[in-house]
Amino acid sequence: MSPHRLLLLLLFLTGSFLSEAQAQVDRRVTRYVAVPILAKALVRLPAHFDSTRAYPLVVGLHGHGGTATRFLSLAKPFNDGGVIYAALEAPYPTGRGFSWNLREPGAEHSRELAVTYVAAALEALRTDYQVSGVYLLGFSQGGLYTYLTGFTHPHLLDGLIAFGSGFAPEWITEAQWQAAQHLPVFIAHGQQDLAVPLARGEAARDALRARDFDVTYLEFEAGHTVPLTLIPVILEWMGVD
Repeated sequence: MSPHRLLLLLLFLTGSFLSEAQAQVDRRVTRYVAVPILAKALVRLPAHFDSTRAYPLVVGLHGHGGTATRFLSLAKPFNDGGVIYAALEAPYPTGRGFSWNLREPGAEHSRELAVTYVAAALEALRTDYQVSGVYLLGFSQGGLYTYLTGFTHPHLLDGLIAFGSGFAPEWITEAQWQAAQHLPVFIAHGQQDLAVPLARGEAARDALRARDFDVTYLEFEAGHTVPLTLIPVILEWMGVD
């Protein structure tokens, strides 16, 4: 076979291969399906933990791009105060951490499923340990899911704690407002927060107070973070001796 004919044959075969590969790509569809899974919960127990007595439980929800491992760094001051601390991990990888929801087409129900996931984790932890009170602590995106879980499953909780977070009162039904009325809320926001502006924390405070919720509001000199120095303030708010 002449070099010219060989070249034409190679071009034909290459074109056929690329056409078939393109056809396979065109037939590929991404679907999001709801399935039960085992979820990670990292738990740190107080020193000299006694399984026969009840302890307060704080469950932490990290922000977008965070992990349960990094959010477990809040555990020590809680443990020192005699509190069980657990950090949950969001279900959706972001490349450097995890997110509590997806934004892709076809994943519109990820928000509701994440709330169901957090509520199920709360139920499981309440079964695993004797608890004298359960508090959900969320940072940034995790703070939004703290609010959503508290308003949709208020019977599981004794209080909500939100750091550097916004709130979406338009997502809350009238029945949910009424059912969650007993929950006290602790809001803390950094005055130099560039990720979630201070105004969003103020708006959450005002929306809750307008509904006669018991809201403790605190601003601190820092950015988008959860200062460990504020954990004793939270313990006092929880009524921990």
